[in-house]
Amino acid sequence: MAYKGGRSYLKDLRSLYVNIEESTNEQASISSVCGDKLEILLTPNEGPYTHAMFTLEVGFESLFLRFIQLAQHNLNLSG
Repeated sequence: MAYKGGRSYLKDLRSLYVNIEESTNEQASISSVCGDKLEILLTPNEGPYTHAMFTLEVGFESLFLRFIQLAQHNLNLSG
C-alpha cells in the first residue's frame, strides 16, 4: 500500500515544476531536484534587482523522515 502523503508530495512537486515559470511571469524556475533538496532560480523583472539571479535552496530532509516514519507506522498497523 502506497503512502498517500508521498504521492501527494510528488504530484505537488510535478505541478510546481510544470507551472512555476508561467505563474511567476518567468521570474522563477526550478533548476534541480535532487533527493531532499529543491533548487529554484529567481530572476526579478522589476525593481532594484532587475535581471539579477538568486538561488533559493529548499531542504526537505525532515519532511522525508516524517514520510518514512508515517509509512512504517501505517505498515505496523496494517500488518
